[in-house]
Amino acid sequence: MADESVIIDKFAEEILSFFPRIYYPFRRLLGEYSEFQITTLQILELHGDWFLRKQLYEELKLSSQIISKKIIPPLVKNNLVESTRDVPPSPNKRVAVDRITPRGKKFLEKVTRSRKEFIKGLLKLTTKENREIIIFLLRKANELASSPEISAMLNRVLTKIE
Repeated sequence: MADESVIIDKFAEEILSFFPRIYYPFRRLLGEYSEFQITTLQILELHGDWFLRKQLYEELKLSSQIISKKIIPPLVKNNLVESTRDVPPSPNKRVAVDRITPRGKKFLEKVTRSRKEFIKGLLKLTTKENREIIIFLLRKANELASSPEISAMLNRVLTKIE
C-alpha cells in the first residue's frame, strides 16, 4: 500500500508541474471569464430560453452564493447573459431566471472554436496511440470530476476563495 501512495504522490507532482504549461495558454483563450462562467453560457445556450437559477446551481453543483455573486454578475455586466425575476418559469419574484444573449452566443462560439483549435494542435504533437491514451484518461478524469465528493471539495475551495 505504501508503494501505491508513493506512486500517486509522484504522479501528482508530475501533473502539477505539467499543469501550468497547458492550463495557462488554455486559460488565456477564455479571457476574463472562468471555466464556470463558460459552462454557465453552455448550459444556458443548450436550454435555449429562460432557465431557473436554482437549476443552474444544481447543474454546476455550486452554492447559490457563488453563482449569484461570482458567476452571473460579470456575464450580465458584459451583456452575455440576461437575468430577471419577472418572467416565467419563475414562480415568484424571489426566484431568478437567466438566459444567454445573442452576444453571449457569439462569444461562446468563439471560445469553443478557439478551444477546439488549441486541443487539436496539442493532439497533433503526439502519436495516435498516445492520443488514444490521453482521450481515455480525460474521459476517466471527467467521470471522476462529476462525483459528489469532488463537487463538494470544489465547492469548499471556491467558498474559501470568496
